[in-house]
Amino acid sequence: MLFLMYTADLAKLAATFGVTLHAFADDNHLYLSYRTDDANLSVAAIERCVTAISHWMSANRLKLNMDKTEWLWTGSRSNLDILRRSAMQLKLGNNTIDVAYVVRILGVLITQDLMSLPSAPSVSSSYVSCADSHVHSIMRIWRR
Repeated sequence: MLFLMYTADLAKLAATFGVTLHAFADDNHLYLSYRTDDANLSVAAIERCVTAISHWMSANRLKLNMDKTEWLWTGSRSNLDILRRSAMQLKLGNNTIDVAYVVRILGVLITQDLMSLPSAPSVSSSYVSCADSHVHSIMRIWRR
């Protein structure tokens, strides 16, 4: 029950920045759909959102693990080429986070073009199914 309260609070907080939150136990994912020419604005929104979430977590005796914080640009090949040239980084307090080319979502590796890569055989099919549904959610946000 406590997890659901925290998730609802975090989702509301993220929404104030125009960011969507998906939560899985202690693993939270933030999503923001934007136009390529608004990339700087989207980075600023994510930075403000993560900072607010970090403050909220501290107030609730929780800690954001910056060592596990990753971010991934997704989009078409031409849009990704434009974004790569800008070489944007996420600045969160004293931490700088470079763009990842592959991230792991519930044990499934996801690339910038939203394709999942083969994962370790130890990943259960329920996790893969959940991660695939997660990717479909991202694609719905991306296509807006």
